Amino acid sequence: MKISTLVSTAAIAAISLAPAGASAQGLKIMTKDGKSTLIPYENLDKVTVYDGKPEAVDLGLSVKWASFNVGATSPEENGSYFMWASTVDDPECKYNKLTCPYQDPDFADPDYFIDYFLKYCNNTDAGMPDYLTTLEPVDDAATAAFGEDWRMPTADEMNELLERCNAEQFEEGNDEFGAAGFLFTGPNGNSIFMPMAGYRYLLDVYNSGKEFNYWTSSLYTPSCLYANALTEKGYGANKYLAVDFKGRYMGFPVRAVCTK
Repeated sequence: MKISTLVSTAAIAAISLAPAGASAQGLKIMTKDGKSTLIPYENLDKVTVYDGKPEAVDLGLSVKWASFNVGATSPEENGSYFMWASTVDDPECKYNKLTCPYQDPDFADPDYFIDYFLKYCNNTDAGMPDYLTTLEPVDDAATAAFGEDWRMPTADEMNELLERCNAEQFEEGNDEFGAAGFLFTGPNGNSIFMPMAGYRYLLDVYNSGKEFNYWTSSLYTPSCLYANALTEKGYGANKYLAVDFKGRYMGFPVRAVCTK
């Protein structure tokens, strides 16, 4: 099995590479704590200097897709969980209506399903209308994590991923990725893997490895109490992937797109 090695620029003190034809055994990495690791050449696929950002994968679509989730370092990792319009993953915060970004807690009442939003609102019955329907960069978790060339995908871009890519489901413990999720292969043959990360609600993560949810940057315009997410609909053998509305207070992972 070939290994794709990520090397952190913050951790490396020295990398020893032998010239072609030398009798070296492999790639030797020495970190600042004095420890070294030798990886045999025959086990290497490629070596990439890791700057914390994902690879921008060209699937042959209108935008390039990140190779892993925000908060992760590899495709199979769940990464971070965000409420919609939040750029912070806070495991100690109760993910609910009262902590949801731009929800006015003086008006909100989760027991009676009352919401009052101060931003991303298009209805006077649900808050103060500003008629914004797409996350601004200041509220975009992908932009906050990776910089101005990255953002969360729109609902249209998520639908393009579904409509133009082949989606192959992998079960937990598979030989390819280990994690459960979907491999999306674009019309040009390139692929990205997105794990089933479940969701965060209140203080806990639920259904990791069993449920598929990813935020888009698009408000659900029929009701601004919700935002659009890529998710699974249906039950059992009739499950299918679709973009659908979810409560803005739910904690979902984010897969970024690159605009460069």
